[in-house]
Amino acid sequence: MSHPWRTRGEKRTIAVEYQPSEEILSYLTDMRDALRMALVYAYVMAREDDSRLPGPIALRRRFREWFYPRYGYARHHISPLCRNAVALLRSYKKKHKRLEIPEVKRLAMRIDAELLKREQGNDGSVSVRITLQPFKYEHITFTPRHKRWEEYNKGRASELLITDRRLYITFVTNGGKKETPW
Repeated sequence: MSHPWRTRGEKRTIAVEYQPSEEILSYLTDMRDALRMALVYAYVMAREDDSRLPGPIALRRRFREWFYPRYGYARHHISPLCRNAVALLRSYKKKHKRLEIPEVKRLAMRIDAELLKREQGNDGSVSVRITLQPFKYEHITFTPRHKRWEEYNKGRASELLITDRRLYITFVTNGGKKETPW
């Protein structure tokens, strides 16, 4: 029996280059700083628990007291932030055989499916609408040039990774669920 939250289907990722707006750069900088603090919280929780890393949900419960008053972003942005912090600590601990806080330099943030929406333009362009704050959106428009864009685009977008130069859109194909109408 498979886990009920497990993705049904295959994941395919497409990379797209774009020019970030000032709003996106500000968001990425804020999320990098928040990720650094989430790493500190996760590190402290691990030290309290005999070097066992906390789960993302436990980290989110403790970290939200710090995150929500400082940033006005939508509440869903904390979940991928905590998953990323735990994954970074787990990877660092596995590679270096000790628990320390890794240095975070890169401007990158993973965004869940509930915070994004794809919109198809009449001229073949695609716009990705990202919810930054409640009722405040940022649009990133691009023209897809990937040879399998039409095939992957029929599936649902499961997540979006934003960096300061590229978008990485992950689609779930052959998932047994309804295809998107566009």
